Amino acid sequence: MAKKTDGGGQVIEIKCGYDALYQYKELTQSQGKLKNITKDATQKLINSIKNNGVVFPIYVWQDGGKNWIIGGHHRSSVIYNLQR
Repeated sequence: MAKKTDGGGQVIEIKCGYDALYQYKELTQSQGKLKNITKDATQKLINSIKNNGVVFPIYVWQDGGKNWIIGGHHRSSVIYNLQR
């Protein structure tokens, strides 16, 4: 599957399957600050997404009128920052 999303000048290819597409503002982080990621690991993730696109989906659970991220917190944050 090869959809593309324009990220403020950065085009990010979506190479994984999905049931729905959401804007970042429609998603709610469910882990808060439970997990940390180093600057080095963040940069590696940024480079991977820029070079390879999104190859794993961000998993979302809908409950109580919210779309809770249950898998892919770091990827969603990196993609959001790439779009700014």
